[in-house]
Amino acid sequence: MKTSGISSKGTAIVLSRASIAILLVIFRFAPAGAQPSWVTQTPVEQEYYIGIGASSKETGSSHHIVLARDMALEQIASGIAVTISGETSQHVLEQAGLREETFHYNISTMTKASLEGYELVDSWENDDEYWVYYQLSKARYRKLMDNRKQRAASQASEYLQQAERAIAREEISSALAFYLQAARATGPYRGMGLRAPGNDMNSYVDVTVFSGLSNLLSSISIQADPPVADGRLFLAMEEPVILSVNYHSPEGKTIPLYNLPVETTTQHGDCSFEPPLPTDNEGNTNLLITRINRPGNVQIKIFPDVSALTGFDQVDFEQPVFAGLILPAEIATIEVQPLRVVLVASEFNLSQPDRKMVVSGILTEHLMSAGWRLVRSARDADYQLHIISSTRAGTERQGIHTAFATGSIEISDINTMEIVFSKNIIEVNAGGSDYIVAGEKALERLAAKLTEELQGTLWE
Repeated sequence: MKTSGISSKGTAIVLSRASIAILLVIFRFAPAGAQPSWVTQTPVEQEYYIGIGASSKETGSSHHIVLARDMALEQIASGIAVTISGETSQHVLEQAGLREETFHYNISTMTKASLEGYELVDSWENDDEYWVYYQLSKARYRKLMDNRKQRAASQASEYLQQAERAIAREEISSALAFYLQAARATGPYRGMGLRAPGNDMNSYVDVTVFSGLSNLLSSISIQADPPVADGRLFLAMEEPVILSVNYHSPEGKTIPLYNLPVETTTQHGDCSFEPPLPTDNEGNTNLLITRINRPGNVQIKIFPDVSALTGFDQVDFEQPVFAGLILPAEIATIEVQPLRVVLVASEFNLSQPDRKMVVSGILTEHLMSAGWRLVRSARDADYQLHIISSTRAGTERQGIHTAFATGSIEISDINTMEIVFSKNIIEVNAGGSDYIVAGEKALERLAAKLTEELQGTLWE
């Protein structure tokens, strides 16, 4: 008996291909997997910290995966912070010198920065959203935290011992560096009651570190000599301001801090200065002002450069981890004295010497009101003020005459003849009943424009 030409083996192959095609169609158009329960309600796990994160999808981007993960880990970190806060007594915080809100901020920052050991439990997505479910074993995290705290306490204890030995040798700069390193080690765990191995169980390392550092800082003084110095605009100061840094021991002894890096910042005004070198064996260093750039008194804050002292990238005493600690500082003030200027003016109105000297009269009035002093001789002056101005006739229409004024001003150092300010303005026009009157008005407008250019450069 003939068969239809298709063997049973061939039939099986055809059916398999058809089945595959049908399955592909089913999977292609099938709806997304059912939404898991953890999307709408965060699971409660006694043994784990739970983090659920979600993010909207963007076509052609996978950034939503990162955003959802970060959101989940943020939730885990918050749960850890709540646990640690609940386990910390108010008495321990008071000993550590921390306010509760500062402690909570420190804990939150620390947990976010050092989070590890978490694992992805599940993920779910639809056309618009992406969700993730992370967890972290509480026991595992506690073990990691205990290990970190033990390492921090051990490091801090070693730095404390080195700081105490440095103070005994009267090497206060080194002692400060060791204390700062100890504070850096214990800072993230400040207020958690760190115990040093083998130490008295009634004391905490973090408390000892920060109280010792606070006492050391409060015993350091910085003095500027003179505290108020005289300076002149655009000039360097002839003498430096001498900075002295000393430590006042509990026994009443004054000990110079040598080899201490010093940092300076301008609090008010504008000047240029050479960065001070580290203090010498007498605890002194110099602040040399090389130029006062703008009018107005200058205030410079001087304080220890703790980043350079410790070798850390940045030690910011404004960070909550250093809450309650005050870095010793001093303010050096530079009072800008009235400037002495000799005037050289050349003014012509329509090719005739201007008897009113309009431009120089207006400019010198403003300079004098700003504290500048006009002197007759260059020997008594700091600067030479050179003014050149002239006018030319324009047109006359219906009895109104027009004139155009051009002028320049140049201020130079009387000793070096270095030009510190220069400005040229051309073709300032004005009208009047005749060309002479129009020229005078044009010169007045020219003076006003030059005054605007000077404003903020030579006076405030």
